[in-house]
Amino acid sequence: MMIIQIAWRNIWRNKLRSLVVIIAVTLGLIGGIFSSALMKGMSDERVESAINNELSDIQIHHPKYLENNETEYILPNVANLESFLHSVPRVKQFSARLRVVGMASTAESGVGANIIGIDPEMELQVTFVHQFLDSASGYFDEAKKNPVIIGQKLAEKLKVHQRSKIVLTFQDNEGNLVGGAFRVVGIFKTSNTMFDETNLFVLRSDLARLTGFSPETSNEIAIRLSSHKEAVKLASEWKNKYPELAVESWKEISPDLAMMTDFMDQMMYIFLIIILLALGFGIVNTMLMVVLERVKELGMLMAIGMNKVNVFLMIMTETILLSLTGGVLGMLISALLVNYFNKEGINLAAVANGMESFGFSAWIYPDIEPDFYFGLSVLIILTGIIASVYPARKAIRLNPADAVRTD
Repeated sequence: MMIIQIAWRNIWRNKLRSLVVIIAVTLGLIGGIFSSALMKGMSDERVESAINNELSDIQIHHPKYLENNETEYILPNVANLESFLHSVPRVKQFSARLRVVGMASTAESGVGANIIGIDPEMELQVTFVHQFLDSASGYFDEAKKNPVIIGQKLAEKLKVHQRSKIVLTFQDNEGNLVGGAFRVVGIFKTSNTMFDETNLFVLRSDLARLTGFSPETSNEIAIRLSSHKEAVKLASEWKNKYPELAVESWKEISPDLAMMTDFMDQMMYIFLIIILLALGFGIVNTMLMVVLERVKELGMLMAIGMNKVNVFLMIMTETILLSLTGGVLGMLISALLVNYFNKEGINLAAVANGMESFGFSAWIYPDIEPDFYFGLSVLIILTGIIASVYPARKAIRLNPADAVRTD
């Protein structure tokens, strides 16, 4: 305790120098933590957007459907599957779909598209695409024949607008080419341009009729859970229960997103370790100056009986306290900034098109998990310990007799 008190007083003997080091550590951590929070906020928003609009937490398919997306591979006993999902408390909602890959065309243009047949009432609880419809759009509200909802990017390619007609062409259940005319009742724009460019939604009953299936036919069930974190565990359990089906969590459906989220925490620590290493060299330089300025004083302390272990601990404690003071201030200010911008958001409208082309929203909400600060505190203490070793060794190597004669 005595060494801590002495070390704390020694720090403030040269206030300007100590403040420069503390401010450097504080600013370095603010920059590092806030940048990490931005990266994590972008990552979390991308994952949340993908789950909400594209993937859901878990999907169930016929195993062969995943190989080539052929229409014939439908789910067996859909009614039994739905009954089972209703009985699972962790299942928030699910939606049975009929998906086909086909061509969307008009007199002006034609492009390939994923045609997703849905039951609107079920889909409302699974995906949030309806929230991105423009003000003039509806969500299958009007009882019109063959309604379709398409992405804004796809609408631009096809050069269509509200109430325009498009022709969808695809294979039926026997592999024959069939098609139908659909009327646009809604145009949506999500934060993922690629999704908007390749997907459109129709009624499952309409798609089933054209493909020759019964209205209850499905080749995909999208499932939302009460927590995204349970997706991997539940998917694994259901694989054992239904070995004849392909059950995939969102991490398996989109491994690139899984890699991004799993790697993000490591990247945040790596980024901050690099910053702390750079700051550590500055701290080493400062503490060397401290030792060289106090050669006579240190020699006197050792001459009157202070052992080298205590001298070593004193220099080490000064370094750690100096690092921790800047670290605590840096973490406190960073936490306030992250909390503020997490609520208000940061609008990057100037680069919105570029970000949306990669599936990222122009609005970013920085975020940091509370346990990250604990891990960072450990890193700051380690930085202080490592930075103190060389100056402390320099101090204990002093010869007391020579040191006391130093001017």
